[in-house]
Amino acid sequence: MNQNSLTEGNRAIRLFTDRNQFVRLFAGYLNDDPPREKILFFHGDGGNGKSLLLKFMGRECCKQFSAEAWRKLEAIQDDAAFASEIEKAGKKDCKPMPFSLIDFGRPPMGEDDTKNHFYGLLRLRKKIMKSASDSGYRLQFPLYDFACVWYLYKDGKSSEDINRLFPLSEIAGLIAPVVDILNGTSVGSFGKGVLDFFAKGMKEKFSLYMQQRRLTPEQVEAIREKESYELIEQLPHYFAQDMNVAMKADRAPRRVVLFFDTHEAFWGARRDESGHLFFYRDEWLRRLLNNLELSKGIVVVVAGREKPKWEEAGQFHIDDEKLDTQLVWHLSGRDAAVYLKNAGISDESLRQSLIRYASARRDQVHPFYLGLCADVVLTAREHDDVFLQSDDFSDIPEISRKSHELTQRLLRYVDKEVWNAIEALSACRSFDFKLYKKLGKALDFQATRGTFDTLVNFSFVWEKEGTEKRYLIHDLLRRLFDNKRHPVTLRIHNNLEKHCRKQGNIPEAIYHRMCQDQVQGREELITTFEQAKKQRNFKLCQSLLEIREEMSFYLDRSLRKQETISF
Repeated sequence: MNQNSLTEGNRAIRLFTDRNQFVRLFAGYLNDDPPREKILFFHGDGGNGKSLLLKFMGRECCKQFSAEAWRKLEAIQDDAAFASEIEKAGKKDCKPMPFSLIDFGRPPMGEDDTKNHFYGLLRLRKKIMKSASDSGYRLQFPLYDFACVWYLYKDGKSSEDINRLFPLSEIAGLIAPVVDILNGTSVGSFGKGVLDFFAKGMKEKFSLYMQQRRLTPEQVEAIREKESYELIEQLPHYFAQDMNVAMKADRAPRRVVLFFDTHEAFWGARRDESGHLFFYRDEWLRRLLNNLELSKGIVVVVAGREKPKWEEAGQFHIDDEKLDTQLVWHLSGRDAAVYLKNAGISDESLRQSLIRYASARRDQVHPFYLGLCADVVLTAREHDDVFLQSDDFSDIPEISRKSHELTQRLLRYVDKEVWNAIEALSACRSFDFKLYKKLGKALDFQATRGTFDTLVNFSFVWEKEGTEKRYLIHDLLRRLFDNKRHPVTLRIHNNLEKHCRKQGNIPEAIYHRMCQDQVQGREELITTFEQAKKQRNFKLCQSLLEIREEMSFYLDRSLRKQETISF
């Protein structure tokens, strides 16, 4: 991780801009009494800042205020001022609340696999216990710990393995000494009492452990009797049960926050799986969330590219009414300018050039792309002693690499077939299944109903408003593909132009002409607009103005300065 980058690490968190309404919302979950009982779910396209938002909330906003202080904060009307007060509040003003952040997009490294139904939950336990301890609180998971250790024993793990996975767990210290012997004993012999777990000096110690943690012999025996596959399925239930009890115990915090990031990583590129397989991938997470009692002060925050389909799950479904879904959108031009100024870019014209370049549409600036472009400017200044100007920014070769980096991020979870389809459909202002099949046949990519249904469920594909079953590819993604000027893309535009002219759809034909030749397309647009204006064909004028507005981000600087058409 590059800590000097504007898009990752500590510097990115320090430059966190906007999202003030989300800070206010989250603070309510930490301070409202009684506690809110919904799962907060942030969704939005890749690079819109969801991960940064969760990290910022964990670092700066996991604070609980006294009732009087909270009433004063709530009275602040301006979201930015409210967020500023939350961020700068110190220990004298509030109490820190423990939190954990589990990123499902983290690349698995051996046992460190956050998506795994055993190791993902184990990582959550370790992080939340450490955070609680660091903040002066105490959270214990005796039922879960015993179930985990017993599962590892039944799975054939050695005492070294158990102590490594549970270095601070007293239950591991109790069981580990006999595990190696048990592993050398047949299950049948063990059942007949050759070496019973409760035998000899272990019984007294374990009885004390049970008493201190309010475990009953029935609970322990129930765990010991389960098969390995049953134990692994029940671990989320044990964890939730322990958490619910711990929140009412001595030295418990009034709130605890569980952050889960990159929810879409459970599926990767496997979005076309059948219902059972699809929902099995995040089943352990749904089991956990279903059994947590949020009324006891447990706050759950999840982030993903798409809204979850948990209500459709056959088992352990979560109703939509239990979710508080929030769309994380692009930055406004004003907030983008503040971000760049805080990052150290003082030249106003350069800031505006960066904002325009990183915009999907007017006043819709893509946060991650803006950060990547700003990185180029600052790196040139710091390492090459080059002070870039607004006129030469878009011609920098390094920008092409950053554009490719953004494309890779947006399409992180698509396979080759879907990638080819997206590249083709990016040439369209909108599309339906019929056009999708036509392009698939012309360009030789798989265009079935199944792949189409998978495609339109990605976050970067939007349903077009006011139409029936027509869709749009993310505007910025369309521009990134178009900027490559790939021969295939130009051929698609040429075919679509001919198709539109044949259908008499002149505005769409002009659009595809502009994508191939900006000068010719612009001249035809102006000529057609003036004719339509004289004929008082205002519907055609409006369509042409919409295309002009959309294409303003694509035109060369010299052509943008020549834009004069208007009603």
